[in-house]
Amino acid sequence: MEELKNKVRQFTARQQLWLPGQQLLLALSGGMDSMLLLHYLLEEGIRPGLAHVNFQLRGSDADNDQSFVASVAASLQLPLYVHTENTAAFAAKEHMSLEEAAREIRYRFLYHIAYAHGYQRILTAHHARDHAETILLHHVRGSGARGLSGIPVHNQMVVRPFLCLRKAEVIHWSEAVGLTYCEDRTNSDTRFARNLIRHEVLPILEKLNPGLEETLLENGRIQRELQLLADQEADRVLKKVCIRKGDDLYIGKKALLLHPAARTILFRLLRPYGFTAAQLDDILQNHTHSGRLQEAGRFRLITDRTHWILTTERNNQFSWHLIREDDRHVHLPGMRLELRYLTELPSSWNMSAERVYLRADDLSYPLLIRPWKQGDYLYPFGLYKPSGKPARKKVSDLLTDKKLSLPEKERVLVLCSADRILWVLGIRQDERTRITSGTGRILKIKMLPARGSMYY
Repeated sequence: MEELKNKVRQFTARQQLWLPGQQLLLALSGGMDSMLLLHYLLEEGIRPGLAHVNFQLRGSDADNDQSFVASVAASLQLPLYVHTENTAAFAAKEHMSLEEAAREIRYRFLYHIAYAHGYQRILTAHHARDHAETILLHHVRGSGARGLSGIPVHNQMVVRPFLCLRKAEVIHWSEAVGLTYCEDRTNSDTRFARNLIRHEVLPILEKLNPGLEETLLENGRIQRELQLLADQEADRVLKKVCIRKGDDLYIGKKALLLHPAARTILFRLLRPYGFTAAQLDDILQNHTHSGRLQEAGRFRLITDRTHWILTTERNNQFSWHLIREDDRHVHLPGMRLELRYLTELPSSWNMSAERVYLRADDLSYPLLIRPWKQGDYLYPFGLYKPSGKPARKKVSDLLTDKKLSLPEKERVLVLCSADRILWVLGIRQDERTRITSGTGRILKIKMLPARGSMYY
């Protein structure tokens, strides 16, 4: 068996799966593969911690596996960590298949133990046959290019030193050393997709290619390298087309759509936020429909005229703020206001969207700052009817004229006196607050934007 041990030894060194002296945690089910990996580690002078999950899917068989693993750990005086969970209940709650739920439970537990007890690497006993099954499963399920790379040799803390071995080699090695292990009777149940591929599909394909495991292992390696190149290109493009504005990410539509792999690049960006391939297709097919919205959990992707905007759900925590007559500074989300009372206008005064002068004696305190709402209106400064009287306009129309995106509109605030809007902050003052020659006290309000806000 020295040849197989050397094969694993060289594979481990070549892939730099762990360094001498690092603490290793082995996922030990009690089956042939993980028991052989434990056997190999012990022969290499490595004493790992052991982690076992009882998924409560196989009744007394699962309990027997747990007892077997416990006896192995006790006889070898190795630390053992056991987790028991009702996988069927978890799968129903999370809307997952049993296989997906078991994987989630398993790796969540393994990472928890590794972090809690100082293990630097988590070892699983996946071999080339598992890799081949995974690739075929991903082909059938349509998991995309990333899924066709199969099981990675290393993924964060998780490493898989047996991926260099064929299933036949694992069986031969186990028989040669007289390995004791548990047999999972559900492995022969072809109602499970993986077992169907294992027992019926792969044997047929191996008639066409007896070295199928090695072929798929090599194809997976090539696919991972191609995926790395694709990821690097996607990151390069995204750096060019994306602009961060506060908490929002603006994605330039025109520049991205010129790229032949625009869909793949956009999916790389959106997938971690929970957006699906179907949503991505809708986003691309309707890229000219300004205002279109896709949601994934608390994240939203809004189609604007020139950009897609990735943002979180509207934050309604800010509802209103009262300004008393003696207030001189007001702090609001993303900005602050400075207030000063004047007896006359400065000689070089000028109005702007960020600075207003109001007739103080006409105000009803406290003033109110709140988010604008549908139905709000004002008489925009400088806007008149043909008759010369101030013209009324909805705030929603004012914001549309300013070509604000949906997230920007959602952050707009209005300053009110009683029920009358005096100022749409950062946008427009009301004509009815205009300073005239007979005005007494004047309230000057200056808006100072915070870095990264929409007003900066």
